[in-house]
Amino acid sequence: MSILQWNMNGYPTHKEELRKLIKEKSPLLVCLQETHLKPRNNLTIPHYNCYRRDFLQGQRACGGVGILVRDDIICQKILINSNFQTVIVKVCLLHPITVCSIYIPPRQNINLEEMNSFLRQIQGPTLLLGDFNAHHIVWGSEVTESRGRELLDAIEEQNLILLNDGSKTFLSSSFGTMSAIDLSISSVSLVTRLEWNVLEDSYGSDHFPICIHMENGIQAQERPKRWRIKQANWELYAERSSLKEQELQGNIEELSQLINQKILLAAKAAIPETKVVPHRITVPWWSEECQEAVRKRRRAIRRFKRHCTRANFIEYKKANAEARRLIKLRKKITWANYVSSLNRNTPQAAVRNIIKRISGRGRKRHIAGLEKDGQRFVQPVEIAECLASYIAEYTFDEAYDTEFLAIKRRRERIEFNIQNEIENSTLNVPFSMDELESALERCKNSAPGLDNIPYLFLKKLTASSKRTLLFFYNYVFSSNSFPSPWKLATVIPVYKEGKEGRFPKSYRPISLTNCICKVMERM
Repeated sequence: MSILQWNMNGYPTHKEELRKLIKEKSPLLVCLQETHLKPRNNLTIPHYNCYRRDFLQGQRACGGVGILVRDDIICQKILINSNFQTVIVKVCLLHPITVCSIYIPPRQNINLEEMNSFLRQIQGPTLLLGDFNAHHIVWGSEVTESRGRELLDAIEEQNLILLNDGSKTFLSSSFGTMSAIDLSISSVSLVTRLEWNVLEDSYGSDHFPICIHMENGIQAQERPKRWRIKQANWELYAERSSLKEQELQGNIEELSQLINQKILLAAKAAIPETKVVPHRITVPWWSEECQEAVRKRRRAIRRFKRHCTRANFIEYKKANAEARRLIKLRKKITWANYVSSLNRNTPQAAVRNIIKRISGRGRKRHIAGLEKDGQRFVQPVEIAECLASYIAEYTFDEAYDTEFLAIKRRRERIEFNIQNEIENSTLNVPFSMDELESALERCKNSAPGLDNIPYLFLKKLTASSKRTLLFFYNYVFSSNSFPSPWKLATVIPVYKEGKEGRFPKSYRPISLTNCICKVMERM
């Protein structure tokens, strides 16, 4: 689990860089300083709730802080009495943690009493993240100033721990010098679970983002592996998946298992799989040209860190400006090209999907926590049980109308026995190869069930293997039996767009069933 801290030096200016940073790191929370927003301005990041506090100097936006909390995190905003630019939230992970984003402008006067009064109001395990504009050699500054001494005294008096390791976090655009003024302060109880580091890229700001990794005791959720169909070696697959009738010996369960194993072993030999890594949402406007511009900016900042010369600083400024210009241009061109390609025959669903991709919204996949009936669930097994109990509430018979239940029960009492039909009835005729081929042709490329065998694997079988598969289908039909794996389904909770991700009602279930079974159903 990661938490980001960043003085972004203006959300309107660095909006795209913020979205890119969030896509790369997938944090649970993002603490922002110097958002430079007016109350009428929006700060919207897909799948995140924003808690912010804006500050104006006359009619001009200055300073400002915010915290982005992923919308499936149980969260509560905390109000305190302070003159500092702060926003505070309490988030429920495995245990409640209070997170504060703070910005103290360089010209604002602070004293030890005022800082102590502020810190005493924050209760429980705490992370205090922000730009304090304070200098002290303890956290990596070249000099020690009075504000730095006051802040260090307050940290020690309140029994807090500074996470900074001396790394520079700020690059002055006026003087080309680096210093450490972005601080991360933690309660003693959290320190052993935290890992602090400054990111290499500034993402266009004059401050470098800070990533704090937290070991929270919650079991990590892995993304299921998927087949890389485009890289498949179908000749090898067809050779390895050869099915023969003489191999089909045993009961229905053994035959079903044999066919599954044969197909899966062939697939693993001929088709690569994706890695078990968190899914990153891609945007269609991101190109190799954008990637190269970002690489140049990172190389430039590394060069400047090694040799802090005026020439290297100017090169970094040029690379930073070019990366920002190119990202904005590519997004504008991609949108213009797509709009010009639209016509009255373009499906609405396709338009909605491309708008989501351009905006970087994509599909929500990870559920960090749920809240139901006043209880909180954060472990994967607890989340699954919570969703299952919610789905069960409206799928049990008791959830239906009494009139419907009466009709349902009457219909279920009607007996239907195929074996009592006339012998030459079409219902009793074995399945033919034409029926199997027709059923496969009508199958779309949908997600596989628990066995991880998609329709395409069945379509790519040789003619001989398909005849063996047909023999198995007819055996299932004539023996009046049903393999037990066919009765199982993988239930996937699909996020409802615009809903709060921490409630079970914000998800709708879809069931992924066995594709081999569904082919027989089509026949």
